[in-house]
Amino acid sequence: MKTVLDRTFAIEKDVKDTKFYLLSAGAAPTEDYMKLMIESFRSYIGCFRAGGNEEGGYVFGLSTNAPGDVTGTGAMEKAYRLGFELIGNR
Repeated sequence: MKTVLDRTFAIEKDVKDTKFYLLSAGAAPTEDYMKLMIESFRSYIGCFRAGGNEEGGYVFGLSTNAPGDVTGTGAMEKAYRLGFELIGNR
């Protein structure tokens, strides 16, 4: 997250009318474990002063402990659908 903050700080004043998406995978067994991450993500979006920014959605690959665990899960399908909505019908 720090890398994201560092890299967007320089362009912060130019980020407007943007949809933000959060994708994450990890060992957490339920979305309840991600509440703080979701709150932080929403706070981050609110930091851009230009306005018009909004949350586009989020996807969590839950109970994924090793590389490849997320393959074939509902998280993969949800991420695909979000991406398709974003760029698939251009």
